[in-house]
Amino acid sequence: MKISFLGYYGSNFGDLLMLNALVDYYSKHYNQINIYTYGNHVNLYNAFSSNPNLYNIKVFGLSGEQKISYKHFMKTVKGSQYIIWGGGTCFMDQGGTGGIKFMLGAYLAKVAVLYLGIGIDSHFKLKTKLIVFSSILLSKALYLRDEKSLKLANKLSLGLFKFKVDYVPDIANVREILTEQFSGDYIVFCCRDLSVYSDLNNEKVNHDLATLAIRSCKELGLNRIVNLVCDAEIDENQSKKATDLFLENNIQVDVIYGSDVDNSLVTIQNAKFVITSRLHPAVVAQNLSVSYSLYNYSDKNRKFVEEVNEQSRLICRYNIDQYIFNFHKPKSNNLKNVKQNINDVLKKYIS
Repeated sequence: MKISFLGYYGSNFGDLLMLNALVDYYSKHYNQINIYTYGNHVNLYNAFSSNPNLYNIKVFGLSGEQKISYKHFMKTVKGSQYIIWGGGTCFMDQGGTGGIKFMLGAYLAKVAVLYLGIGIDSHFKLKTKLIVFSSILLSKALYLRDEKSLKLANKLSLGLFKFKVDYVPDIANVREILTEQFSGDYIVFCCRDLSVYSDLNNEKVNHDLATLAIRSCKELGLNRIVNLVCDAEIDENQSKKATDLFLENNIQVDVIYGSDVDNSLVTIQNAKFVITSRLHPAVVAQNLSVSYSLYNYSDKNRKFVEEVNEQSRLICRYNIDQYIFNFHKPKSNNLKNVKQNINDVLKKYIS
């Protein structure tokens, strides 16, 4: 039996974290896994190079020089039991279409369409609203990762499909983390290129966040920052600028890439503090009771801290230099129950 996954993936830490969790789970029940990615499919394949399930994984690019044709997509997706958009903010005005073109093709090929653990962000454009409605219409089920996205999905679909719109915690929560100790104390810094967000000054915001990371080191008495490049395809340039600023301030810098999921998880696990614009380093830190701060560039970040009742960890969009750190460890949710809730949903779609 075959199952297919569709998403941004590529080199993105959060997307790979969720995809790894889904592949680990469903590889026990399906003998072929197709992954369709909008990111760099070579980077994605390399990210799975050490995965024991690599032998039954096929990766197809949907963008870039080596993207497959729509005809080839239809040919390869045919026969899948399900096609799943596995986590992430897939609906938003900044190009988030939820893969509607490909999901429609899969639907016409009689493949059941699922959205698992997704979020909805900015939705002011009529196009975004229509895409959400259409995606719910053709899907077998759609699971939202936060209550606000759940309410929004029902609102945008006029309440017509409540029977197949439901909640599931962020899929990333189910991924197991290796226990490994690192020597030395450090903070983790993770930026995001914000050039697609017209209301934000990309250069200023990222410079101010890097400066904030330096201040956190001083307040904690540390002199080492691990720069986690969550998505090298997008964030590499801003990450390099942050590294330069850290070095100018005589701070030791290590650079790791989010495509190395296990190393990234262990790095966060052993950190004294995490400053991030990307959501999933904060999700991981929350689960591991590692103190963190999360920049509010997107509504999904604000929704997350509200869900876990950690609003003091949200860095204001425009007054970064006025932020007051909360170095206390967050209260971890009952992760065992969260994982059980996720697994209860995943097992519904075993062949």
